[in-house]
Amino acid sequence: MKIVTTARVAAVVCVLFSLPGCMPPPPATTAVAAPTSGKPRPTETVPERQWCYDGVPYNPRSPEYRGPGPHLATVAALHSGSWLVSTLSPGAPLLPRRWYPAMSDQLDRNRVTLVVCAYLPTPAGTQRTGTCDCADQETKRPRAVDIVPASYSFTVLEARTGRKIGQFTLPGSENHCPRGLLVAGAQNIGQRVGEAAFAAELDPFVHGKR
Repeated sequence: MKIVTTARVAAVVCVLFSLPGCMPPPPATTAVAAPTSGKPRPTETVPERQWCYDGVPYNPRSPEYRGPGPHLATVAALHSGSWLVSTLSPGAPLLPRRWYPAMSDQLDRNRVTLVVCAYLPTPAGTQRTGTCDCADQETKRPRAVDIVPASYSFTVLEARTGRKIGQFTLPGSENHCPRGLLVAGAQNIGQRVGEAAFAAELDPFVHGKR
């Protein structure tokens, strides 16, 4: 999927006082170590979230998805700052801490078994459910951006191969103002998926029951 952007956009930037600056950081890149044996051969440097579209393994050294869990996971949220996308994502729901492969509170890539790709929202209605306080990037005048109903698609991949394990769709249920998200023209923000609903839907994958 390729998002077309334009440099000449009258942008509106969500103002959240806990985060200075306007622009989101550029996509990170992650070096992937080669496995000691077997296939697939990894790409030397994999752009973050590329695996959600291109089938690039997240980490060929990750555990195989087989048998009972828990199989630890990470979430890759697909974002867009393009004015062509009318409904923007407020961010993916967080995983329960017990499913997050951490070592000293840092992500341990070698323990990630599942990658959950969270895609851009699909509008589910136009009725406003809330607003986010924003300021125009050029005029600096205050402006409110609507939060509207939206649904989200999730795809679950095996980290070591990029193999698709399954997918599910959930509706947004929470009003949430994202940080550092560029908003232009008549764009709005989708309601965010609740973390309890997300965990319930993901549980069978984590515990190897699907």
